[in-house]
Amino acid sequence: MTRRVLQTIRSIFNRRVSADNLGGIITIFRSSVASTEVAPSRGLLFLAFISLNLAVLNILPIPVLDGGWLMFLLIEAVRRKPLSERVMAVFQWIGFLLVMGLMVYVTWNDIARLIKAKFG
Repeated sequence: MTRRVLQTIRSIFNRRVSADNLGGIITIFRSSVASTEVAPSRGLLFLAFISLNLAVLNILPIPVLDGGWLMFLLIEAVRRKPLSERVMAVFQWIGFLLVMGLMVYVTWNDIARLIKAKFG
């Protein structure tokens, strides 16, 4: 399953899969309700899959996320000295802006889907 998540992320960056397929909290909620209505076990499986997706995203080397901190530690180990606070702060802000931009984008997708479903 982890490999599939990574392949999907790669496909989005290679533009083989449209980023319009990404969903945020609204899509997650609607999908979890729909899968739970089929069977409670399906709902649990869906939530487990969402947790795995979040875990994989969290370990990516994006500053602000856990993977970003691991990247900083690796750089520190190779350099044998830490990055300056200023450099770390710049990377943290870039990571923060990337994550917030992604959140805004997927929320926008969610709202657009709701509007399209409501008004066709």
